Amino acid sequence: MRGVGTLNIRRRYSMSRFKKLAHAVWECKYHVVWCPKYRFRILSGEVGRSIREIIRQLCEWKQVEILEGNVQKDHIHLVLSVPPKYSIAETIGFIRVRVRSRCSTGTWS
Repeated sequence: MRGVGTLNIRRRYSMSRFKKLAHAVWECKYHVVWCPKYRFRILSGEVGRSIREIIRQLCEWKQVEILEGNVQKDHIHLVLSVPPKYSIAETIGFIRVRVRSRCSTGTWS
């Protein structure tokens, strides 16, 4: 009986799912949801497609992996894998500010 439990633990916690930096082994995943002011339904059509592409570019630039992402009409869902050198608040703040600045200037790609 004791050996069976050990095998399950070893399979479930394989090292291949963790990422490595110089002095750290990590797995930091966050589920993030954010909404426009008053949940206005403005994220459809061209705006939604542009925001999706902007978020992809910004995450690639910050070395943040998007595990899942979805742009709805009134909110955005993201599941992110963020390196431990960045805080989640810093990462989301960076993405939101850049997306907001592109939206306010009206540059859609």
